[in-house]
Amino acid sequence: MSLTETVEKIKFHITQNNHKLMIVLGDKNSNNLLLEKLKSLENIDTLNLNLFLSKILITLKKDERNNPDELIESMLFKNSNKDVILLSHINILFDINLKWNPLDIFKKLSRDKIIIVLWDGKLTKRGLEYASHPHLENIYYSIDKFEEILILGTVNHIL
Repeated sequence: MSLTETVEKIKFHITQNNHKLMIVLGDKNSNNLLLEKLKSLENIDTLNLNLFLSKILITLKKDERNNPDELIESMLFKNSNKDVILLSHINILFDINLKWNPLDIFKKLSRDKIIIVLWDGKLTKRGLEYASHPHLENIYYSIDKFEEILILGTVNHIL
């Protein structure tokens, strides 16, 4: 799917409110291009999670990092009054030292707002993959976890 087609599909699903969580698969380059195109839409706030969370996590003790969805949700919704939030640069969520489940975090965030996640990975028969093997943060999510999630991808990211 081309970048323009992906943007049009996202806009369509936002207006239809069919899916509260959309995962857009791509590499860093295509995700950055998509981010620039989606920033121009007036009802979307964008958030660089790496930047946002690193500023917060550095101030917290280790035991205060145990509830990531509450932490992200409270800060996210304090800083945004838009109906749609685009999350980019999500790598920090997969840090093995944090022991978080990013997919669960995204599902919880999408209860109240439409969440679009720019995901550096691909969808295979095995499931949704983040990072590639042998990367330490390589993870697969089984396909059965996607009942209410719309997964879109740029060319070569849905196999």
